[in-house]
Amino acid sequence: TGPNMASDSLVMCLMRDTWTPTGNEQLLPEVLSHECSGNGYARATLSGGGISRLVGVTKVTRNPATFTASGGDIPAKWWLVFNNSSTSPAQPIVAYGRLWDSGDVVTIPSGRTLTVSFADGVTARRVVS
Repeated sequence: TGPNMASDSLVMCLMRDTWTPTGNEQLLPEVLSHECSGNGYARATLSGGGISRLVGVTKVTRNPATFTASGGDIPAKWWLVFNNSSTSPAQPIVAYGRLWDSGDVVTIPSGRTLTVSFADGVTARRVVS
């Protein structure tokens, strides 16, 4: 089963270019060593909107997520959404995708903010059912 949109907390985090998704990842702890850190980085709790799944694809429609760098740049290549309310299993990965279509690393310069907009829905390959 998927997340319960009425009560579950979905959280977005940014992943470094050291991670190459295999499609077998199911839980955040499996990929945690590749999450961005330092320079003001903090995860973003997603609000509003919804999530839908159809034929192996997850579509996330939520309020924008923001990430602000301070004291240095934050380089990231991937976004990842996990269910922070689930306890069994703990922190299942809901969806992930590249920040930039070309696959390039996106660098958030110190003092600047990256906004991940879900206005048109962010579509990613489904990781867990």
